[in-house]
Amino acid sequence: VKAATGQGSPLDKMYEEALRQTCEQIVITSAHPRTCIQVIVQVESEDGAILAVMKNALCLALMDAGIPMRSMFAGVSCVEQENGELMWDPTADEEEESTAKYTFVYENSKNNAIYVQLYW
Repeated sequence: VKAATGQGSPLDKMYEEALRQTCEQIVITSAHPRTCIQVIVQVESEDGAILAVMKNALCLALMDAGIPMRSMFAGVSCVEQENGELMWDPTADEEEESTAKYTFVYENSKNNAIYVQLYW
């Protein structure tokens, strides 16, 4: 994850690690031994659910580059509101007002969650 200007923040490092974990699970590395696969994600604007958006962009970038993957994947975010209800695909304002934020990534071949993150 590359900052638009200046140095990356600790949050950018967390996003980078989350994207790396997904790549390691999905990319068939044996097809390209001793090869570096580099994907740069640069956020131009943000209105919530940024990690899910990054995961979806990662999947599309790998597919566009022809990188062999075990399956495709998709990310989705939700937040828990103060009344306990879940809201899917929240905006940045809704994330700020929430009590907890969740990001899930599912692979399409087995409908398994390959990444789950909870933060508040």
